[in-house]
Amino acid sequence: MMNGILRIQTYRPRQSAPVEGVTVVITGSGFTAHRITDAEGNAEDVAICAPACALSLDENNTTTLPYAVCSLTARKPGYRTVRIQGIQITVCCAAGDCLDGSFYFFQLCLDIA
Repeated sequence: MMNGILRIQTYRPRQSAPVEGVTVVITGSGFTAHRITDAEGNAEDVAICAPACALSLDENNTTTLPYAVCSLTARKPGYRTVRIQGIQITVCCAAGDCLDGSFYFFQLCLDIA
């Protein structure tokens, strides 16, 4: 297996202003990662072990998902909590070459509670 990368950015609605100090918890099969957003609303990338997406093209594959699944919760006092479940992370392949560290970018809009 290789790593897909989950990249997270938080911002306020209608202003597109970054939100600093958001606690983000990412959970998946056998792991939990904690991140806190910086002044630009960015959290440190999360490397997630995932199978190559080429499995999705294998018609004989009936047992292995061609992606890893994780969930995300983002919290900050004074803002509504954001929960996203079922995030699918794959390792992209092009022309037979798999790219370790394929990025999945999530922008989280945090509205004031």
